[in-house]
Amino acid sequence: MLAMKSVHSELMESDLYKAGKLTYVDQYDLDLPPSWGEGQLYVPPERNGG
Repeated sequence: MLAMKSVHSELMESDLYKAGKLTYVDQYDLDLPPSWGEGQLYVPPERNGG
């Protein structure tokens, strides 16, 4: 679980994810567990210049 949480954090901080180019099955939810029990399941990145 710690490894999945670490990978999730690394991917969420990546430039590709922040640019909206890193998705899983065309969804921003990468299907990796975020902080279990804390807040939203995921937060979609803001699109820059649309």
